[in-house]
Amino acid sequence: MRPQRLALVLIACIAGPLSLTGQDIPMAWGQPWGVGARAAGMGGAMTAVADDPSALHYNPAGLGLAEHTVLTGTFSHLMRTNTADLEGQMVQLDPAFTRLNEFGLSMPVPTARGSLVFGLAYQRVRQFDDETNMQISDPLAAGLLWNHDRIEEGFLSRTSAGVSVEMAPGLFVGGGLAIWGGSNDYTWRFQESDVSDQYTFLDSTSTEHIATDYSGVQLNVGVLIRAGNVARLGLVLESPFTLKGSERWDYRDTFSWDPDQAAEPAVYADAGTDEYRIRVPTVMRGGLAVTGGPVTVSAEAELMNYREFEFNSDPPGGGMSRTEANMQIRDNFRNVLNTRIGAEYSLPLAGARLRAGYASLPSHRKDALSDENRKVISFGAGFRLQDRLSLDLSLARTEWTSAGYTVFYESDLGSYGGVIGEKKEASQFMVSFVYGL
Repeated sequence: MRPQRLALVLIACIAGPLSLTGQDIPMAWGQPWGVGARAAGMGGAMTAVADDPSALHYNPAGLGLAEHTVLTGTFSHLMRTNTADLEGQMVQLDPAFTRLNEFGLSMPVPTARGSLVFGLAYQRVRQFDDETNMQISDPLAAGLLWNHDRIEEGFLSRTSAGVSVEMAPGLFVGGGLAIWGGSNDYTWRFQESDVSDQYTFLDSTSTEHIATDYSGVQLNVGVLIRAGNVARLGLVLESPFTLKGSERWDYRDTFSWDPDQAAEPAVYADAGTDEYRIRVPTVMRGGLAVTGGPVTVSAEAELMNYREFEFNSDPPGGGMSRTEANMQIRDNFRNVLNTRIGAEYSLPLAGARLRAGYASLPSHRKDALSDENRKVISFGAGFRLQDRLSLDLSLARTEWTSAGYTVFYESDLGSYGGVIGEKKEASQFMVSFVYGL
């Protein structure tokens, strides 16, 4: 008679350096690719440059530079390569995702002096799309195959309305009201299979699904100083705000026996909802752009106060209190300075431009290794198709190593623990249409 199934129990499948999971701090994971192909091609260094509807994201004061009504639309195509590694066992996935990146309108109002420009825009500012698979073959010499999958799709978006006024020659002041939204759909699956047919079961499958919707309201203000056609200085303050997460989750365990056991599968299922609120801290950003002949060079720095994220309620999952979660943020997060630089060259050909950029985005984790910091290299081009219609293209690329996922298993043969490391490579192609009315 064959032995029964091993008493193999999944103790913890996903655990980072914090007990908080990725779903808890949505601004601390995912990738901020930027808004619009022109900006992406210049590394996102647009605080002193943006002068179309994308200014509602980069610096609302830049709206005041618009001389006519502009309508923009952007689509993105994300290509990823995720390589998971556990003790030399490696699995590579190449998912791809096509998304709407932005849709915006800026409209100047005739004035006797200076400028007055209004803007409206929908912009996806952070993308969560990701996928990982890891097969763990016979780690306890028990004739079993373990398969771990994680699939994530989602985004954070801002729907903004703003205005910019030229207060004095060359001095623009702008503000915007942003309604944050978005969603995240997260699925995790762990499957244990009796591939050697030694036991009385076929497989055991555990799945967890978390669907979260986000909402919040934020005020952004900016200043832009223009010195003729040579230099621009931009300053932006994004106010703190409360981001609400409304979460629906379900969990299911299914245990299937061999056919000769004549037993129905054993199923355990549970489901529920959570609501939580996170205080997102102030973001400060400053940029400088200089133009000489056909070349414009732009650089900026952005302070992200990750240690000042704070739960205004208990975090989801019920594993810890609000106080415990906030202490973990203070103990394990760090403030970072994001830097970006970009250049744009106007070709002699009418309306044609070449662009390149670089961005440094350090990890928010206090004990992060250097390869967890993200560096983005980008290229782009712009073409005037007609007097009023332009096309912008960009390609941005980055790679980094994630903090990893800890797996720990226990059985009557002993225990097993390891860390699934992940190397992530991502390239994003954007195409923007800009139409002047």
